[in-house]
Amino acid sequence: MIWITGDTHADFSRLNRPLPMPKRYRPNRQDYLIICGDFGGIWSDSPVQASALNRLTRLPFTILFLDGSHENYDMLKQFPVRDWNGGRIQVIRKNVLHLLRGQVFTLEGKTFFTMGGAACHDIQAGVLDPADRAFDAMYRELRSQDKFFRIKHYTWWEQEMPSEAEMEEGLRTLMAHDNRVDYILTHCAPTSLQRQIAAVLGNDTYPVNALTEYLQRIFDQCSYSHWFCGHYHLPMDLSPTFHVLYESICALPASSGG
Repeated sequence: MIWITGDTHADFSRLNRPLPMPKRYRPNRQDYLIICGDFGGIWSDSPVQASALNRLTRLPFTILFLDGSHENYDMLKQFPVRDWNGGRIQVIRKNVLHLLRGQVFTLEGKTFFTMGGAACHDIQAGVLDPADRAFDAMYRELRSQDKFFRIKHYTWWEQEMPSEAEMEEGLRTLMAHDNRVDYILTHCAPTSLQRQIAAVLGNDTYPVNALTEYLQRIFDQCSYSHWFCGHYHLPMDLSPTFHVLYESICALPASSGG
């Protein structure tokens, strides 16, 4: 079985709910639950977070996650990288695996292209740098005005956006698969789809950027059966093959073969 869901932001309570599966089916570590970014479990070195991650090891299935726009990338980079099922991963816990960007994995005979990351949309007042001498004054002023801002290396990391090397690797990987995969997994959406999502949400804070344009190129050029993303905190199907996920968990729909 393979299940898929949207952003968790370190709230893993939904993973303890009954999963959609046949009656009397007993999940095991060869079953996978995929989180489409903003996993959030790598955020601090607090005992609370360590306990939450350790509780995930009691779940009978394997958790696979993409990174999103709300991860502590300074901490995430400390985990070693290894090869797994055709792509590269980081092992966070024995059954918690981070799927790196620009990879194609093979699970249950199906291919999955992964490209995590997204630009923060809730940072209209910008990013403050603690090394700036004016940091304290700027912080107090923005807090007093209830502005949306983030702090470099505390609540925001530039690695939220894929590097040019990661995006180029993704294109090479797709070309090696003749630009055909069964599933595409991302955190944000291609530009044209993001505009549709923003119109539904009535929210114009989601920026067109290098990543959404890159995903648009993949959307235009690649063949796939289903594309899943998170990021927008509202579940919707933009087409029979493009799905935006949030809090619900669904069984992976069948692939038509890419």
